[in-house]
Amino acid sequence: MDAQLMDLPDTSFDAALSRFGFMLMPEPARAMAETHRVLKSGGRLAFAVWGPPERNPWIGVIGLTLTQLGLAPPGDPFAPGGIFSLSPPAATRDLTAQAGFTRIRVEEIPVVQRFETFDEYWDFQTEIAGPLAMLIRSLSGEDAGRARSAVEEAAASFQTSGGYEFPGVAIGTAAVK
Repeated sequence: MDAQLMDLPDTSFDAALSRFGFMLMPEPARAMAETHRVLKSGGRLAFAVWGPPERNPWIGVIGLTLTQLGLAPPGDPFAPGGIFSLSPPAATRDLTAQAGFTRIRVEEIPVVQRFETFDEYWDFQTEIAGPLAMLIRSLSGEDAGRARSAVEEAAASFQTSGGYEFPGVAIGTAAVK
């Protein structure tokens, strides 16, 4: 169902939860207003988005490396619908307040992305990382190999005895209707 236009009756839910969804919506304010509409009075909302790219090297390393190779992913990761569209300080608080929510609490949540091997990291990025995955899948064999080698080199600083560990930060937001 499109979160920006929910086919649900008003005040029909006690709670709403979104894990890394609002940031990917072309019109996050519309989706937030719809979420507010379908929640009962006193209903609770909790959602997470990714913090800024410089604090999320699990995705930043590959994005920056591809860009440096002249293989920039399509789209703007900071524009509506982009992975970092709600990463600026106060963005989720403002979005939530504008939709009419109260008792808004925003906090940073540290995360770690762990991969046993570089192959596991590469496979993860090339399967689920949205525009990055599409870009990598579209590359010729030679360009894909060049990109993979450059990303592996850039990721070396995150290698540990147990594989790879990339720190990150999510922004968690909770509110009440």
